[in-house]
Order: sequence, then structure tokens, then C-alpha cells
Amino acid sequence: MSLLRKRGEGLFTATCQTKEEYTRILNLRVHLQPENGIINMNTIRSDCFEGLPDYEEIRPTIWKILFNYLPIETSEWSNFLRDKRNLYHQLVDELGPSTSYQITQQHQQQQ
Repeated sequence: MSLLRKRGEGLFTATCQTKEEYTRILNLRVHLQPENGIINMNTIRSDCFEGLPDYEEIRPTIWKILFNYLPIETSEWSNFLRDKRNLYHQLVDELGPSTSYQITQQHQQQQ
């Protein structure tokens, strides 16, 4: 599972207002998919200093990185998110049967 589409997938020129916005989003996508698999936090912080574009998966992913929720190693994202979801479902199960039943059923259907 990838939080981001592969480079070049889903061109987003129609949603960008300016060429600068297009270039900025493209740069952020490249920085979120480094060749060595490790996010450069200095580059991300610098790119986001003037705000984040509100484009699909970029904004929420960058916030998760900046808040140190996601690890900087992109190869760990899938396992990390799976573990967090499982932890969430365990918590829901502890809260009670009516709440946990509905959420657990949805979780099992997704797997």
C-alpha cells in the first residue's frame, strides 16, 4: 500500500491554478518518494515553509511526516500504518461490543 501514486501517474494540471503551483506540487511529490527511501526533513520543511498545497494525498502525508507520526523511511509506512490501525481496532474492541462490532466488521471487510 502506498500513500502516494507513482511518479507521473494522475497528472494534476487541471487542478493547479498556476505553473508555480504545479511545479511546487511536483517537487513535493518527488521529495515524498526519494530514491534512497528516506525522507529529507530539511527539504520538506523548506518546501512547506510558505504553506502546503491542498492537493490530494500530499498535504495529509506531509503533516504526518512533520508531526513525526510517519517514519522518515518510506518503506516502513505500510507496516507502520497497519500496526496503528490494528491498535485502533484493539482499542475499539475494549470500548464495548456495540461500537466494536460495527467497526470490526468494516475492518474485516477491508482486509
